[in-house]
Amino acid sequence: MLLVIAGFGASAYWLKNDMTALAGKISNIRNAAAANANSLEVLARLKQGSEEIDEYQKQIEQILPIEDKLILLKSWLEQVASGPRVSVASNLEMSGTAQDGLPAFSYFTIVANGDYSALILFMREIESRSTSYLISLETMDITRQSDKYQLVAKGRVYYKHTISDKL
Repeated sequence: MLLVIAGFGASAYWLKNDMTALAGKISNIRNAAAANANSLEVLARLKQGSEEIDEYQKQIEQILPIEDKLILLKSWLEQVASGPRVSVASNLEMSGTAQDGLPAFSYFTIVANGDYSALILFMREIESRSTSYLISLETMDITRQSDKYQLVAKGRVYYKHTISDKL
């Protein structure tokens, strides 16, 4: 009888160790499955985000003027300046090339003179309310000159190449 009890005890000990190892394997499999499910969820969100990015990129492409329209930038700036009574001079400088999926751009400089509040209004109109051009300002310097102020701003104006350039 002692031999049966010893055999039963050894079997129970062996089964316990085997069950513990099996439980560990099951736990590892469940953790891996949860990690895979999490990865799939992240990939699904990334795919959804890429579709949103594509939509934004299409909308930006529609907003961007063609390169030839940059010729009209100077007259557009003068028209915007006439509202707040600012005198303006501008210079379109070298062109940048499109890279890494970003649109092409050209640098520009604006020199504007007028009352301080008129200059601020002019710059807000250019930077945030423009429907003709996509502009980013990189530097601005305002100096007082007697009873008026002078603003010198440098930035970029973005555009898309004409169809003939892409062919």
